[in-house]
Amino acid sequence: MPIFTVTGFDQNGQQVSLSNPNNVRIVCNTQQGVVLAIWGTVGVNTNNVDIVENAANTKGFPFDIDCDVNANLPPPGFQTQYGHSYWIGENNRLIVI
Repeated sequence: MPIFTVTGFDQNGQQVSLSNPNNVRIVCNTQQGVVLAIWGTVGVNTNNVDIVENAANTKGFPFDIDCDVNANLPPPGFQTQYGHSYWIGENNRLIVI
């Protein structure tokens, strides 16, 4: 399970997806040079987005997260256009350590 040090948010924190207003994401820059897009669905499960947003608000930057990323690689177009290295889905394990 990879551990990343979140150093800040890209796009100023939580954003609504342009393609689906029910999807929200928070994009994190990391000390490891990895860009994490953490996803949730409004009214269904935004726990991972909320966890990361709350950590930033209570701990400040930087902070470490341990998460599952391998099952949710972004499509190549997103990697090129937005710079996302990994997607972390709403049902993926994510904890602040």
